[in-house]
Amino acid sequence: MQLPRGRFDRFVRDRTVLGIIEELRDSGYSGRCSAVVGGSAVELVFEEGFIILAESSANSGADTLVELHSTPGGTVSAELSVFDPSQLKLAKEFNPKCVVAKEAFDSLFSNVPGKNETPGEVSADEPGTVPGDEVEEAPEDEPGEEFTLDESEIESITASFRSGAKDLLKNINLDHLVIEEKSGEDDDDD
Repeated sequence: MQLPRGRFDRFVRDRTVLGIIEELRDSGYSGRCSAVVGGSAVELVFEEGFIILAESSANSGADTLVELHSTPGGTVSAELSVFDPSQLKLAKEFNPKCVVAKEAFDSLFSNVPGKNETPGEVSADEPGTVPGDEVEEAPEDEPGEEFTLDESEIESITASFRSGAKDLLKNINLDHLVIEEKSGEDDDDD
């Protein structure tokens, strides 16, 4: 997917995919969510809480949502970047194959815990949880808490950044400025 950079918002750590989608939906989030889910790089673009663009290593558009919905378990970490309205417009224009209809989003994620439930009601999807409890977040930097990324997350973020930069330069006809990565130990020989 070709996406504008956006303004870095935060990392979300050790959450389920459905938990992240629920939080961003409920908060009316507008921006990008990048994660690695089951070994597949996933890019989601939200506009006022709804997923409007989606792409994974294997799928794009609504097929990506079906893929995510079928693998709700397991924890992931995600990088969030906020988009303004003009960045959302650009993202939609440059990624027509990744567009997700609002109806497709609603049909898959309307019964995610917390949606259409009253406070205190126990969710049928996750017994023993009370909707709204998951929305509260711990402070970003608690004393003694160390922030770490595993190697696959770093590789995914790096690959996404490089790909996005190359695509951006190509789109504005400056692809001659792309510097190819050197390989091997003889990087000093220039």
